[in-house]
Amino acid sequence: MDTTDAHTSADLTPAPRARQTLAGLIDAAVMALPTAIYGLRAWRARGTGRPAARPPGWMSMLAPACALVGEQVGTPGSWIMGVRTVDERTGRRLALWRTLTVALVQVVTRLLGRRLAPRPEIRPEAERRQRWSEIQAIKERYADDEDALSAELMRHQAEHRGDVSVNIWPPVVVGLGATLVNRAVRRRLAPTLVVSRRPAE
Repeated sequence: MDTTDAHTSADLTPAPRARQTLAGLIDAAVMALPTAIYGLRAWRARGTGRPAARPPGWMSMLAPACALVGEQVGTPGSWIMGVRTVDERTGRRLALWRTLTVALVQVVTRLLGRRLAPRPEIRPEAERRQRWSEIQAIKERYADDEDALSAELMRHQAEHRGDVSVNIWPPVVVGLGATLVNRAVRRRLAPTLVVSRRPAE
């Protein structure tokens, strides 16, 4: 880093925390729209016999894409709240190749995470209804005997525990590793700072 960059970095003042938070909330609301739409479709499909709508694969790449666009031209939240993201070493817009490299690393870590820690399969709706019916039948059968009811419910839960148990450690370890890699690349290659947008910008 030359003396000019060092001087520029020292002169940078972060935007007020409240404006940064509001900008983030606006962007989060915008990014949540596709998820909300597909969630609404899935809710409407319940009980109709139709398969629930599944979010397309491109939605998993939405966050890196929005981060790339936000660092180069801004996001809805940043424009509304009057803030912008700059290279903290120079005070200028982050070089495009740096943003692309960080986004590429994020995509690669997401894909590796899916390969190393696949999501558990969700039980079919028919199977969940069957388990619920069995529990209701047990409650009706032992309605007058609380001790027997508790014992039977515990037996039923132990019998079907394997249906719902999930090993959470692989996703946790993979997610932690991806986070550390992404932060290291960001810190080394593209450190950024959110500052107030000047009127002429």
